[in-house]
Amino acid sequence: MKPDFNAVSLYDYPDLLAALQNAYCDTCPFNAFLEVSIKSLDPVELHMPMRPELIGNAHRKMLHGGVIAAYLDNVCGTASGMMVVKRRLAEGVAWQEAVKALTRHATIDLRTDFLQPGIGKKFIGRAEVIRSGSRINVVRGELLNDAGELIALGTGAFRYS
Repeated sequence: MKPDFNAVSLYDYPDLLAALQNAYCDTCPFNAFLEVSIKSLDPVELHMPMRPELIGNAHRKMLHGGVIAAYLDNVCGTASGMMVVKRRLAEGVAWQEAVKALTRHATIDLRTDFLQPGIGKKFIGRAEVIRSGSRINVVRGELLNDAGELIALGTGAFRYS
């Protein structure tokens, strides 16, 4: 019988959030530059403050489109990574070992739909895995501003081993 990874709760591992915040957000130079922080693992929710360095349209003070796409890649990739961790935990692997699987995890496709200008003081990214296969996860994510307005959608495919 296959292990049931859907039965695994990431909240049963209290040190996991801090370890992932360090691995994904603090020690990755690009994510540290974006000041990304993980607020929730299951479902995945990331936060990013607006800063002048992220502006793509100086007149309207809008978030740059490349930053939006990169942020959705982070959000969707985090959701995919959490599915990989859940699979490893369901197999009985210790969480410290399960997290190491994230070093063999990469984006293979990402589509971004820009819905309205990225205007806000803070941006919230949420994502969920919509299909998990033996080597590829498909994830849908969304980017909202602090007023709850939907800024962009992303759908990505992520390979893992």
